[in-house]
Amino acid sequence: MNNKLQNNHSSILLEFKQGNKKTAILKQQHYLMDNPKDSAARLNLAYMYVNSHMINEAIAEYQTILKNKQDLQTMFNLAICFLSLKKFIESKKILMKIIKIDKNHFKANRALGDIYYNLNNLNKAYKFLKTAKKLMPKDPILLNILGAIEMKRSNFEVSEKYFLESLRNKKDYKSALNNLAALYQKVGKIEKSEKMFNQLLHMFPNDENLLNN
Repeated sequence: MNNKLQNNHSSILLEFKQGNKKTAILKQQHYLMDNPKDSAARLNLAYMYVNSHMINEAIAEYQTILKNKQDLQTMFNLAICFLSLKKFIESKKILMKIIKIDKNHFKANRALGDIYYNLNNLNKAYKFLKTAKKLMPKDPILLNILGAIEMKRSNFEVSEKYFLESLRNKKDYKSALNNLAALYQKVGKIEKSEKMFNQLLHMFPNDENLLNN
């Protein structure tokens, strides 16, 4: 990519990040009409779509890129888009392709663990999360999912340890805080649970799930 194109892409992306989202997206769309094979520009547009909650549009861009070249990061981004829409089968298919290419792809293993957890296949979830844990043992997202699995298995002490370890690595991690509060509620530690939910509501006052809990 020449310097002029690089500067053009950078300026459009900067414009998006500064809050002129619609204008930046339109500029990138118009550019791609004339330069449809520019995969870097298409990646930028997909990024803009994801950050504008236009997931189906982002999926279309990633799929267009993958028609021309196999790229693990683009494949992973596409899988995560499907996962965000709870399209587990589509996401799982892509993630398994990534694992076949790179069995030590941490994020793919972690995402597969998350998918199988959501599908209530705890044994398969644990299998992929165990591989991921060997690669990055202190990842807070990974530890939180492991805690959720152990909570479903009624292994409450082990579950608590995972949630606390997750929070040691990311102290304001909403999902781990929420899960830990739910765990305390489940085991009858109501005061601890209420204290944590109030802490979460202070941090995220408009979260409907927290208000419900």
